[in-house]
Amino acid sequence: MSNARILADLMGTSTTVPSSKLSLAGSDLPSGTVLQVQSATQTSATTMSTSSYADVAGLSISITPSSASSKILVLVNIHINAANSVGVVWKIVRDTTDIAVNNTTAAVSTGGHYSESGANAGNVWSGKSISHLDTPNTTSSVTYKIQAHGTSTTSFGINRRSNYNDYGGVSSITVMEIAG
Repeated sequence: MSNARILADLMGTSTTVPSSKLSLAGSDLPSGTVLQVQSATQTSATTMSTSSYADVAGLSISITPSSASSKILVLVNIHINAANSVGVVWKIVRDTTDIAVNNTTAAVSTGGHYSESGANAGNVWSGKSISHLDTPNTTSSVTYKIQAHGTSTTSFGINRRSNYNDYGGVSSITVMEIAG
């Protein structure tokens, strides 16, 4: 027996409701509804040595919006650590476009978020988080990823302290499609 028939029986009518009327499309839901969620988690500890932006391994996720009016909420938690007197700059990228950038100071003139600097930076351990509501204006697949670089060629750590192996973390990127 179809769901439409069961519904009609429960309603006490002999009217048949077409099964196509029993499902909802994203466009039927109110603005602000979460339509889908995708997430990537990086549990491995890695070291990077670059003074120009490079992709952070494991922190990339693709999502295909169901409507061009949808927004994408991007949530990032990253454990990133630099050696003494070296900073790390990191950013969120949608495909090839920088998003959620900060261009207000010389230290981050390349549009990133500055983390860990100073004489004892290699001894500082903490996670960094950011959230950003993006409007990609497309129904094609988009990829969100994290890129980072050091303020020198000295190495920096992802999910670990840059100069010690004794601490670890877990980093993640989560994207949620929100009905527009």
